[in-house]
Amino acid sequence: MGHIFISYSHKDTDYAHQVASTLQNRGFNVWIDQRLDYGSQWPHEIQKQLDTCSAFIVIMTPRSFASDWVQNELQRAKRKSKTIFPLLLEGDEPWLSVESTQYYDVRDGQMPDARFFGALGRLVPLSQTAETYDRLPKPVPKNEAGKGPSEPEPKISSKLMAGIVGVAAILCVACLAASVPSALFFLKGDGKASTTPIPPSATRLDVSLEISSTVTSSVPSYTPETPSPAPPTSTPSPVPSATFTPIPPTVTPVIPTDTPKPPSPVGRWTITANAWEGELNIVTINRGNISGTVYDGNPIDGTWNEVTQELTFKRYNNPDPNIYQIYYGEQVKQGGSYILTGYFEDYVNGNMNTYTWSAER
Repeated sequence: MGHIFISYSHKDTDYAHQVASTLQNRGFNVWIDQRLDYGSQWPHEIQKQLDTCSAFIVIMTPRSFASDWVQNELQRAKRKSKTIFPLLLEGDEPWLSVESTQYYDVRDGQMPDARFFGALGRLVPLSQTAETYDRLPKPVPKNEAGKGPSEPEPKISSKLMAGIVGVAAILCVACLAASVPSALFFLKGDGKASTTPIPPSATRLDVSLEISSTVTSSVPSYTPETPSPAPPTSTPSPVPSATFTPIPPTVTPVIPTDTPKPPSPVGRWTITANAWEGELNIVTINRGNISGTVYDGNPIDGTWNEVTQELTFKRYNNPDPNIYQIYYGEQVKQGGSYILTGYFEDYVNGNMNTYTWSAER
């Protein structure tokens, strides 16, 4: 889901948060930082939210114009090709850096008109309510008492159970016959006890056999069920072997293209900035950090991005530390050569103006 990034000066917090609240009430996702405590990780979070936003709003006032944070965020948004929505809250005219972008006049302190929200709505999708899916496990069935899962049905048949009971009875009677051989009784087929004494010559084995044959006759027989024969398995017919004809691979030669790499900006340039002309000498580039001099030997330091061909450096107007410039630019190809071009911010005793500059060699 896309979101809107709001860039503003901390001195314009009240109006910035009114804009954020209005956008949220209309269904937009908004990201706005408090600008109170920039810890070591906070700039990384600002960069992440800016790089992933779908629209960029900048609130223009003299205070945000002088803010390094706002200017850096605006330049990064332009470099990342973000759609920019400038709101002119204070000032006579919009900034030079957004001169080619349509701005919205809110100098009366009110919210932007319907054109502003309509343009955002065509670019940033509104939030939707997410559906909730029921993914809970199904309940375990309980028994009648409601105290847990139902007990499984017994798998021992009634015939087998009767056979087990009969064998147990035979063992009990046999034990009794062993302990009292002269006074044994046995059950007849009708279930009544017989009082006929056992002859002295009869052995205990005979008595046991007679009792066993009499008792077991009353126990129903159990015949186990014969399992059904498994269905015959079919033998698959043999698959005829296929004949493969190897196809030689087709190799298409790749013709290398020789794309010239842009030259390093290290060296001496003739720089023109706000009708002033002088020399820009970039002496070294070490892991993206540049050093050198500009104009009358004023030292510079900054950064160079070899991938995007962008550079940023700061010029110190010695010996007065309150006078300095910050240059933003990139190396571009013009005809058969390369030039450096961009804009710079001129700071004099707390006041700042923006001008364009270019350099060639």
